[in-house]
Amino acid sequence: MRVFLTVLVLIFGLHSWTYGDDARDFEIEGMSIGDSLLDYYSEEEIKKKIMSHWYQYLKKNVYFIVALSDFQTYDFVDISIKHNDNKYIIDSFSGAIYFGQNKEVKNIDDCYIKQKKMANELSILFKNSKKFGPKKITHMKLDPSGKSTYTDIMFLLDSGYVAGISCYDYSEDLKKHEDFMSVAIRSKNFDDWLGGS
Repeated sequence: MRVFLTVLVLIFGLHSWTYGDDARDFEIEGMSIGDSLLDYYSEEEIKKKIMSHWYQYLKKNVYFIVALSDFQTYDFVDISIKHNDNKYIIDSFSGAIYFGQNKEVKNIDDCYIKQKKMANELSILFKNSKKFGPKKITHMKLDPSGKSTYTDIMFLLDSGYVAGISCYDYSEDLKKHEDFMSVAIRSKNFDDWLGGS
């Protein structure tokens, strides 16, 4: 049985999740690591949702990102797929919830509270994993003023995957960026690529 990685479930606790360190056990909006995105969307729909400008600063074109919206729990889900993979196998993904009035997470303080609760439950769920954080990081690439930050709590799974809960707190000066909470499962290869391949 797959585990549903949704903020709604996390808010009510993770006691119903099965225990293990296999990233394939997680689902976000019904999708899981190792699934083909073609099981959920047509190739035409996928190609329309590819975000070619995301991560364009990276030298190697190893992954492309598909950004999907109109979900029940998440405002959007971004899916990472290796270039030239005609089966569109999901390598990594994350779900984002933007702070808002009609949501459980209304502001950065709510995010930190939810993040801590989720991390406590994930510590039990991933009993073989290594936990890192919370760690607050200045988002210098996006905001050289140093006023924008994100706070991560990460779990390194035996499989090499990383599960993380992040709270993004952007400066008031960055009006086009909204604060949000992210729940993600990423492969080591994807993390290495993000690190500036």
